[in-house]
Amino acid sequence: MKKMAFFCVGIVILTALAGCGKASTDKTVGEVSSSIAVSAPDNSSNTADSSGSAAKASSQMPETSVTVSLAPRAASSSAPSKSDQTYSIRMVSSRYGKNGVDLKAEYPQLTGSKSRYAGVNSHLEKEALSTIHLVQANGATAGTSSETVGRIEYSSPDFVSAVFENSYKTKENTHTFRALRTVNYDLKSDKAVTEKDLIENNTALYKAADAAVKKQLSKELQVYFTPQVLKDSLSQAELYFKKDGIVVSFTVVYTLGDHVEISIPYNETQDFRTDSSIWSNFAK
Repeated sequence: MKKMAFFCVGIVILTALAGCGKASTDKTVGEVSSSIAVSAPDNSSNTADSSGSAAKASSQMPETSVTVSLAPRAASSSAPSKSDQTYSIRMVSSRYGKNGVDLKAEYPQLTGSKSRYAGVNSHLEKEALSTIHLVQANGATAGTSSETVGRIEYSSPDFVSAVFENSYKTKENTHTFRALRTVNYDLKSDKAVTEKDLIENNTALYKAADAAVKKQLSKELQVYFTPQVLKDSLSQAELYFKKDGIVVSFTVVYTLGDHVEISIPYNETQDFRTDSSIWSNFAK
């Protein structure tokens, strides 16, 4: 995940372009929270407290039980055994609405050992609600709306990779700004890991990214990614993991869609991987 300072700068720029940079007159808005379990109920499940959020009025939705299948390690083609499913995943929804402002967030939480998953749950929640808090702090006006939708893209007993897609709009601007942020979390060490912890910004990365751009993006986007733009973008890109490879997300001008993604298979990452233990989940 990018440092919060970087993300805040991006959102402040977007809010300035959209014309909602006035000082806030009311930073406390109501919230209605609900949750849906994505596994059989667990008496030891944990939901982390909101970081710096307003007082909450909560209502629990009926729990829905389904089978959650944790993503298998790349070294094995078989599905994980039940013993590997050390946690389940449930979605939590939060909504702040007042005076014509509508701010929503939906994000995953891990259930299981309360002490083990408190750290990752707090981190996921903080990332999901960061846009809401930032929009509030910048004084959102009537007609402002924001929605953050989070999901787990990869999960194993020791590691989760999550994506947060954000949309933001004001009454004064017809364009809906979109952004993508990620969280990669090492459950074994109970720490979030950054892109710099995972990949080296070297020639091998550039070549792999350049090849992916030429294969996966439209001609219009390929023209945008000149050699210098691509190199600059790689230093600020968001990264997340899927079963078959990594996905790199770049921020682009709003006329090109605000952000685009390229994927790189794990067997093409050898020359730019760091020595992080996270890679043991995917490749030897």
